[in-house]
Amino acid sequence: MMMTMLPYHVNDWHTLLTATKPAEAMEKKEFSGTIDLLMTTIITPEINGYDLFEKMTDHYQDLRLLFIGYTGNIIALQVGLDDGVAFMLKPFTM
Repeated sequence: MMMTMLPYHVNDWHTLLTATKPAEAMEKKEFSGTIDLLMTTIITPEINGYDLFEKMTDHYQDLRLLFIGYTGNIIALQVGLDDGVAFMLKPFTM
């Protein structure tokens, strides 16, 4: 995860919020705008990425989830995640 303390204005439609751990991500619930997408790994300090997503949806009901990792499909089968969860498998290039 990247470490940035302030929202990064990407363009007129998007602002990027970053966090180094789940507790910091939970603080983003105080963000005055809408959060549309949570990009995380499933294994994070403190709580797993899916539990973080569930906590964030208490405040942002339309939040979507994108897991980034090496073994997304295997992890999904092990934890029984919904079919609607998206994965971006590493390595990838932009």
